[in-house]
Amino acid sequence: MATWTVSDSRQTLFDVAACALGSIEGVYALAVLNKCSVTDRLAAGQVLIIPEAVDNRVVEYYHQEGVVPATDVVDSALTIFDSSFDITFE
Repeated sequence: MATWTVSDSRQTLFDVAACALGSIEGVYALAVLNKCSVTDRLAAGQVLIIPEAVDNRVVEYYHQEGVVPATDVVDSALTIFDSSFDITFE
């Protein structure tokens, strides 16, 4: 099987699935294969085992264009809501 090396600590398993598999549809297979959760934080340099691609056209496009998404928000200052958004909203 192929492998994927996480290039940025902000990459999520969904980002890897989009790039390496061509669709986020493969994120659960990716998680099971790597014995992790779809919400686990990934570390830069972490090597993941990659199952068969879902859509090779998308994989090829990402590769040709150099697209490497990294969508995790690690800085809480970048979030939409702060601590004032609480349970008072019903």
